[in-house]
Amino acid sequence: MNTKRGWFLAVVLGLAVAQAQERNLFVANQGGNTIREFSPSGVDLGDFATTGLNGPTGLAFDRSGNLYVSNIASNTIRKFSPTDAATLPAPD
Repeated sequence: MNTKRGWFLAVVLGLAVAQAQERNLFVANQGGNTIREFSPSGVDLGDFATTGLNGPTGLAFDRSGNLYVSNIASNTIRKFSPTDAATLPAPD
């Protein structure tokens, strides 16, 4: 896939976009239940997260670089570590 075309499609089809401290861009794909990661130059780095997602529609980072994802279909929030995409329940 052409990386510029892939970048455009991901941003247009994604419902939520968040930028990490290291400047990579993360895009929620609600229909595909994935979070895609892109480099600052627009290169598609693939799926960052594929588990624990059920209609991801919101993304936010904390100061430690953890990614929080809200899931509209399950009314949940998941926390993803910056070093791996292991999903954790968000703290209450």
